[in-house]
Amino acid sequence: MERQVKNHRLLLALALALLTVRCSDGRDLFSAGLGEWGADVMTPEVAASHTLHQDASAPALETYQLSFWVSRNTPTDVRVDYLPAAGQREGDRFLQFQIPAGGIAQLPGGNPLGRHDSVEITLTIDPSLLSVHFEPSGLIFKQGRSAANLTIWYGHADPDLNSDGVVDDTDWQLASQISIWFEGKHRARRVRSENDWYRQKVTGKLPHFSEYAVSW
Repeated sequence: MERQVKNHRLLLALALALLTVRCSDGRDLFSAGLGEWGADVMTPEVAASHTLHQDASAPALETYQLSFWVSRNTPTDVRVDYLPAAGQREGDRFLQFQIPAGGIAQLPGGNPLGRHDSVEITLTIDPSLLSVHFEPSGLIFKQGRSAANLTIWYGHADPDLNSDGVVDDTDWQLASQISIWFEGKHRARRVRSENDWYRQKVTGKLPHFSEYAVSW
């Protein structure tokens, strides 16, 4: 099983490397499959169909729900890993969530977080999708250097990104579009993201709490 997981991860990395070469002639591959909505907005239905899945051979996570307390002037760094495979001391990283000191702009309801106040945060990870739900809803973060960062590793994701049964050139193109998205009231929006295909991870700056997913 470990060899199969490594093969899937290497396949995705190779696909992205080949994509980099294929894009060297200047052709724009980033608009493929986005339709009328453009690069930053999709309908919730389309966004759901674009969300990456855990590969069938991916190990389980060490937890699928985690709660912790955050205060105003203390930075937060929360991580969730896959369970280690046989022979591993630690599992591969899946998620890292970071809030810098002073990063919370408003509590739910619009009040600021006081000097001696704290707020309990709960994150719930989908068992099959690269998706995580944050509570409490309505918690708003500062932007710029004080932005909250969510990083999700997709090395154990199914490389068949469009779920058509084959890993081909289309998947190579779609891999270049991997970003972090969240669902709004009537549409899904892409957050400012950095896709590091070499390390097979994507980092997004969160404006507020919602459900966030790795999608293309």
